[in-house]
Amino acid sequence: MPASFVALRHEATHVALPNLKKLDRAAREALDWLWHFYWAKHGDLNAESTAPSNLDEIRASIKIELKSYSKQRRNEIKDFGTGDGVTSIHTEYIYKAILSVHPTEKWCADALIWNLVGEKMMFPSRAKSDIPISMAGAFALWDPLLQRLLSHLGWKFLEGLVTRLLNILTETPQSLVSQKVPQNLPKAWLLHILASTEWADSPLLNYYRHEILSLVMATCFSSPGKWTNELAQDLIEAYNEGFREEWDPILDASRSGKEFGDGSGVVDVTDGGKVWTIADKEFEEAEGHDSWVPTSILCMQRRKPVGSIA
Repeated sequence: MPASFVALRHEATHVALPNLKKLDRAAREALDWLWHFYWAKHGDLNAESTAPSNLDEIRASIKIELKSYSKQRRNEIKDFGTGDGVTSIHTEYIYKAILSVHPTEKWCADALIWNLVGEKMMFPSRAKSDIPISMAGAFALWDPLLQRLLSHLGWKFLEGLVTRLLNILTETPQSLVSQKVPQNLPKAWLLHILASTEWADSPLLNYYRHEILSLVMATCFSSPGKWTNELAQDLIEAYNEGFREEWDPILDASRSGKEFGDGSGVVDVTDGGKVWTIADKEFEEAEGHDSWVPTSILCMQRRKPVGSIA
């Protein structure tokens, strides 16, 4: 059994109960570990869920393609700029090269996210969380390829990328030492993907916009912190009145520590059918797919001492 599971059990038993996001992530990792350690050895029950034996080679091959894209795209931006009408001539070539590395979308998306986030390829180098830094260069560099990949890989890639970025936002400072990723960088990427005009025309993102926004907002409220608070506030300010009416009261309650809803701290977010808008575009709740959508969230409220009745 991985040592991280033992450490989590020790923390929950002898220190304090970890936050909901950390427990949810650990549960997913535990299920994945059980699958690969036990169930996958009993036959090919689900080929897509079984990690390929050459996963490290797949990640390495995709890293080579991403480095090639980065170099060519930088030269392209230098020569032609990033203004309206300027498109990346290298995006389609690299896109096809990446998809040819492995035929299964799940593991292709896994390898991409491993390199983009895990290997910090999509983040500016030498950035520090306490020093403001422009992300315009990183956005111009990676936007064309990310949007093209999303059009093919769909929900697997979108949810995986957003979840991995959220994981960094919800980590403790001690956990971030080894990653060396300032938390303002994934926050900037999440806000850019979900609330910028550059991504407003992405068909796949628009199709899943309600689901992915609900996932992000639920994470922000269940894992309180400087950057999750800022991300939630920025998203509320970026969208229209319908979105603000739905989420602003929860943000206010979480900041003030006041009870919300029935006082349990669990807030229903199933009021579907609303139209949210950004950049003068409307996004209605998508139907016909089985992506995860939260029906309620645990609102982050100030903790009271055991036995307190105030």
